[in-house]
Amino acid sequence: MDKNIRKNHQILRFVLLAAIIPVNLFASTTGKIAGSVKDKTTAAPLIAANVQIVGTHLGAAADLDGNFYILSVRPGIYTLRITMMGYQKVEVRNVRVSLDQTTRVDVQLEQAAVEANESIVIIAERPVIQKDQTTSVNYISMEEIKTSTALDVYEAVNLQTGVFFDPIAIDSDMSTMGRGEPRYSIRGGDQSEVIWYVDGTRMASMAEAKADAGGSFTSINIESVKEIQVITGGFNAEYGMAQSGIVNVITNDGGPDYTFSLDYNYAPPKQRHFGNYLYDPKTNYEFQKNTLEDGTLNPEWWTPQRQSQVYDYRDFADHELRFAVGGPMPGRCLPLLGDEIKKMTVFVSGKYQQQANMFPRPRDSRTLTSLNLSGRYAVKPGLNIKFGGIYSHIAHSTYNEENFPFFSKYYRGYGTLLDNYVYQVRVGLTHNINKAMFYELKLSSYNLLQDEVPSSYRNLGESEKPDIWGWHRYDGFEDEPFLSYLFTPMSNNRTRDISLVGNFNWQVNRNNLIKTGFEFHYNSYEENSWVLPSFSNDLDQYRVRGLNETNNPLQFSFYIQDKMEFESMILNIGLRYDLFDGNRDWYTKDSFILNPSLDPEYSSSLDPDKDGIDSNGRNKWDFQNVLNAPREPVKPFHSFNPRLGISFPITDVTVFHFSYGHFYQMPSINNQYELVYFRPVSIIKGQPSTDTDPERVINM
Repeated sequence: MDKNIRKNHQILRFVLLAAIIPVNLFASTTGKIAGSVKDKTTAAPLIAANVQIVGTHLGAAADLDGNFYILSVRPGIYTLRITMMGYQKVEVRNVRVSLDQTTRVDVQLEQAAVEANESIVIIAERPVIQKDQTTSVNYISMEEIKTSTALDVYEAVNLQTGVFFDPIAIDSDMSTMGRGEPRYSIRGGDQSEVIWYVDGTRMASMAEAKADAGGSFTSINIESVKEIQVITGGFNAEYGMAQSGIVNVITNDGGPDYTFSLDYNYAPPKQRHFGNYLYDPKTNYEFQKNTLEDGTLNPEWWTPQRQSQVYDYRDFADHELRFAVGGPMPGRCLPLLGDEIKKMTVFVSGKYQQQANMFPRPRDSRTLTSLNLSGRYAVKPGLNIKFGGIYSHIAHSTYNEENFPFFSKYYRGYGTLLDNYVYQVRVGLTHNINKAMFYELKLSSYNLLQDEVPSSYRNLGESEKPDIWGWHRYDGFEDEPFLSYLFTPMSNNRTRDISLVGNFNWQVNRNNLIKTGFEFHYNSYEENSWVLPSFSNDLDQYRVRGLNETNNPLQFSFYIQDKMEFESMILNIGLRYDLFDGNRDWYTKDSFILNPSLDPEYSSSLDPDKDGIDSNGRNKWDFQNVLNAPREPVKPFHSFNPRLGISFPITDVTVFHFSYGHFYQMPSINNQYELVYFRPVSIIKGQPSTDTDPERVINM
């Protein structure tokens, strides 16, 4: 009785300690091996039998009931060596460990008069079902990736159950992402509701950007992957800020031997969409309609301007070059580290990809340049430091804002040039305190820079008869939907996420694994967004602009959960706390009783020439009036989110899952506090302002 009381006090002290000391709401990066060792003849437990993971410092000894467990095992395939005085050695090979899961290995040893030098070899079989799994999850190992048809991480994820990939470019407007990008979804949710993690650190900007840069965007070379975990439902308490899915990527950090690979893929020029070639004179309606009796095209329709915008988008090939190299850290690179460099391994991969566009765009192709690095420093047994970084640059072009894509059929300058840069660095520490306890700490910085500018194919001007919506069609052919001039976005937006996370894991006994963790994010969003009129590239003549300020939202989360494993049931129960602080001032309700662009002290009687500026220098309509409108600090948001997952193994091939939880996801930073400011063309050109078409805020 006293023993049980002491145990309960011990658990209580741990829970209280976890509540007051910051100890990952970030994704896990390890799994667990558990099992039993018994006598093959008598089925008696073999107390103190030694279980060792070959090639590592990890191991355990069987307890009074013959049970053992090994925590903090990195995903991969291992060999277990089980030894006991007076028994034949046994090696269990092909033991696969996955993220967050318990791999069960039960072994029976045969008695031997003298311990034999040779071992009995057992090949472990991967179970049909993972009995301790209480969520909907798929695992993709490095070996499975090599044998699949996937050429990148996205393709590997899209092959999984519950993930839908739509290769057809979507029609997008100013309020959505994509801009003609193929997209994917998990359980029917938008891909912005999916969060990616790399080695336990979040690899997603909290701001949506164009062409799917930001949100769930990340670029990871497939050669760098050791294992991918795709969770499609029933997240444990350690996961937050996602509605549809979680993708965990564990990277390859090198090994004792050097490896090298080089791949090149080529696809010849071709048409990449269904149907007819857009500019086929035999099938194109506009060509047929404007062909004269002598077989030539009507010069009033086939103008030099229209000809300059048309090109054969089928003439471009696809190229892809990938390389990877890994192994021990070369000693000559960092001589100051001395013998410590022998404890380091590293893996580097690179990729250059050029993909021809499906439809006409300002750029002929979409190009990706990326470099991934991951390494490990084994400081001492039980203490490891993992480090890494990612760089990627996507040079892309968009279909612009409206009516994909046929408004631009005869106007290559319809879209914009888009360059997205990602810089990410991370470092993590894992310390095994003893066989039942370990903790992890991770520090990372994720940066996304998005530049959008008009293309060199853009023609400046206005048509003679723009419609009421401001569309400038080709003069004399207003009945056609094609545009000759168009307003164009221009932006330079930066987002940054500096994060510190940690977790503490305690295997209290055979049945209970308690995990607690925290996460802190310091986010930055620097907005510089504009829309230029059809007749100018001068920012001073903007048609639309954003608020163009920098804000720094804060996020903090804490969770505690217990994974209880029994023969007939596995139970995951946890509680998560989330806090989001916008950390900025925002407009009050009174700010928009009147048009915020209007200066209430402007006097029309002091403005005889009706130029919008009175004799006191007051601008009737001006963006400065918006900036001067009253603001107040935004209120933080916080929530407590219970999570419950249950697994009932019925047979070796049948299991019943049940999950319950509260999940939330904050809108992207740029959509939480959004202001779009509009100026009519008359004001841009300095014409007298009218009350019928003022400057105004059109979205907030």
